[in-house]
Amino acid sequence: MPSTLKQTERIKYKTESLKLLILLMLAIGGGSLGIALGTLTPVRIVLAAVGIVCTAVIVLGVVQHHWTIERLIEHIKEEEP
Repeated sequence: MPSTLKQTERIKYKTESLKLLILLMLAIGGGSLGIALGTLTPVRIVLAAVGIVCTAVIVLGVVQHHWTIERLIEHIKEEEP
């Protein structure tokens, strides 16, 4: 079992990476929306679709990261005397 200090550091790392994933999701989603709201050409449609798919994948990563952080916090709470 990792020590509580190691788990705490792991939670900090995962929280920071969660923040980056959220920023990435907002940036790609906003860019895709901006492309989709312009004049629709085949290239813009493809780029917007790729952006939407990437955003959906990142959303799944954010949810998974959030669940992992919650599990780690619960594990630390269980170990406390």
